[in-house]
Amino acid sequence: MGYLSGSNITNTTTSTFTINVSNSDHFLTFSNGDGYNDKNYISQMTTDYTGSYSNVLIAGLGLGILPQWFATEKNSNVTVIENNSELISTIENFGFLHENINIIEADI
Repeated sequence: MGYLSGSNITNTTTSTFTINVSNSDHFLTFSNGDGYNDKNYISQMTTDYTGSYSNVLIAGLGLGILPQWFATEKNSNVTVIENNSELISTIENFGFLHENINIIEADI
């Protein structure tokens, strides 16, 4: 969908997750084995969101794709609750998140 294209996301390894970029596909894998890639993620996650949403609350940041979609496609103010400080710092440092996205470090 292009929400990460042109971003500064690069291969990254921390103590809690790994980001791998390959052929414009982005993979996020946590140390416990959970993870996903961004290919088809938006179309799978947003099928039922056809209305307008002025405010959105999202549990978990991931690569920031879902918050980015709501902020850009739905012009929403997005609040994300994320407990992984390494992930927050990494995604914020990539510098692609929309200004309407606010990340709160907390455990939902």
